[in-house]
Amino acid sequence: MKDLNKVVANNLIKYRMIAGLTQKELAKKINYSDKSVSKWERGDGLPDLAVLVKLSEIYGVEITAFLNENTEDQKLELPQNYLNKKHILIAILSVGLAWFVSTIVFVTMFMIKSTENFAWLAFIGAIPVSGIILLVFSEIWGNNALNIIFSSIINWGTIIFVCLIYSIDKLWTLCTIGVILEMLVICWFIFKHKFKSKNTSTVVSKKEKNN
Repeated sequence: MKDLNKVVANNLIKYRMIAGLTQKELAKKINYSDKSVSKWERGDGLPDLAVLVKLSEIYGVEITAFLNENTEDQKLELPQNYLNKKHILIAILSVGLAWFVSTIVFVTMFMIKSTENFAWLAFIGAIPVSGIILLVFSEIWGNNALNIIFSSIINWGTIIFVCLIYSIDKLWTLCTIGVILEMLVICWFIFKHKFKSKNTSTVVSKKEKNN
């Protein structure tokens, strides 16, 4: 029994750490005290079947995964909500870093007499930079629904930045360019999505024919 307790305890710790949860956070999700979670992870006791079922749903694994001593080679598929939270946190930190750099640029420019009147432009420049960061992460994580929004931020943020730097009188010329670029971006993502869907359907059809 002690060996089983140890195996379950190690797996409970492992999956909790992978999910990025503290003992207190996990206890809240399963309506138990953090002392109970701590007891299970020390191997002083075993959670009942209902708890194991709940944990398997939270971690996205089979119940047998908690009893398996050799889980190193098992492919873990965490629930999508945990992945989304992680992605959002990374994106926020990255954008925050961009604005932190902009703040440093602002302070530096403000301390120089010849550029102090233009120091605030550092924050305007952070807008398209933030859009680029978000677009890159969106592409990496396959969130196509937000690509158009982030592309629009880059497009119009850049236009506003250029207008403010060069004090362009004929603003409508840049706005025209911005509208055209916006239409091209929308068309690109729409056709890109349809092209991927078509390719996926073709691949599936070929596999079905081969089978």
